Amino acid sequence: MEHLLAHELVHVTQQRSGATISMMPREGADLEIDPDPRLEREADDAARAALSDEPLTISRMGTTVHIQRHHDDQIRRENGKFGPLKEEIAAQRTERKEKPYGYERRPDYAPGQREAVWNRWQDPDGDVLCAVEGIPLDRDNWCMGHKPRREYRYLVEYYLRGIISREEFLAEYRNPDHYQPECPHASSSGKHEENGQYWKKKWGPLE
Repeated sequence: MEHLLAHELVHVTQQRSGATISMMPREGADLEIDPDPRLEREADDAARAALSDEPLTISRMGTTVHIQRHHDDQIRRENGKFGPLKEEIAAQRTERKEKPYGYERRPDYAPGQREAVWNRWQDPDGDVLCAVEGIPLDRDNWCMGHKPRREYRYLVEYYLRGIISREEFLAEYRNPDHYQPECPHASSSGKHEENGQYWKKKWGPLE
């Protein structure tokens, strides 16, 4: 059955590449299909290659056909494709753990970063209000929170997945433009946080 499915899939690829597969009856034939022997040989060869460890190619058409093999330790995703193998997942997790920064291991702020955020939010009277609750803040007791749509948990995920480099991650993390002053209660509540749309617009959605 697997060989037949692979064989027919190659025929689909042949047709998409411009090959003509005759479906007209041939006089005296038992079947109603009169296949091109050369196309049939290519389909058979490609099907055998798909079920082996050899690369799957059709040389006459100058194209490469890939038939994804399913392993028992792969999970089929909603789009029909199979996810990575368990050992690949394990390798990715190991790579994440070996990175110096993560969800619980935040970098240090840049020198003067907190002062820059505070100064940017000062009103003409020298007061700084909580960006969430609108109450005056104490210079000695305030938190530097991420602006909505620029949440850390999304920024760090782009770094952990290798979508952005360590340098890009640190540059964004230490950019005062991404922060706002908040009172400790508002900062810890997380009620005003969103879904990292700023980062998604910049680097694309996380799958």
